[in-house]
Amino acid sequence: MPTSRRASVVIVWRREVAAYFHGPVAYSVGALFNVVAAVLFFSVFFLYGRAELRRFFELLPILYGVAIPVLALRQFGAERQSGMHEVLLTLPTRPTDLLVGKFLALWTTSVLILLPSVTFAVIVLLLGPLDVGATVAGYLGALLLAAAISGVALMATTLTRSIAVALGIGLLLCVLLASLEAFAPLLPPALGRAALQLSTAYHMGDFSRGIVDIRSIVYFLSVAAVSLAVARHTVRGRR
Repeated sequence: MPTSRRASVVIVWRREVAAYFHGPVAYSVGALFNVVAAVLFFSVFFLYGRAELRRFFELLPILYGVAIPVLALRQFGAERQSGMHEVLLTLPTRPTDLLVGKFLALWTTSVLILLPSVTFAVIVLLLGPLDVGATVAGYLGALLLAAAISGVALMATTLTRSIAVALGIGLLLCVLLASLEAFAPLLPPALGRAALQLSTAYHMGDFSRGIVDIRSIVYFLSVAAVSLAVARHTVRGRR
């Protein structure tokens, strides 16, 4: 990527991250995200007497599947309603650079709201043996999962001018991807295997067990790339 285009991406990224944290959206979503995550973590600890992070990582596709589409609302949908989207497209910034900058900002914010969960690892370390390898793998999977869901959620915001419809599409797609693993046993064998391979929960399950599978890495990156390609096509078509 030429230096000028990289600079455009960085400018958009910095602007969007700042916008997230200059308003209440990131703080509200982050607080709710971590409260729910803490409830899930401590329920495993108190009900089953196990101090571990595996269950937290396994439920992360659903948690992120709800949180990230809400964060994505301030992207193209909100800008279209305010008229800012048309202004941005008249600037000397390519739609692709604009899209990549927004994606990186959404991904960055998604990672930042995950940071407080590191305290769970500290608690496990203090109360029992911490599986460092599985924990590192889990957080690596979380980074990749956040990238994939950020791509899907951002794509949803480019498909419609309505914020409510964009939220509905984003939630539907992200939660569906996380739920495919649960529905796989109900499907014919061939469809069941395909559903598993498309499930974010299935691939996140490998990371939660400390398994870094190249196929899961390719899956998450592919979901993000395909989603951004669709979003780019949509944005360029409306310019």
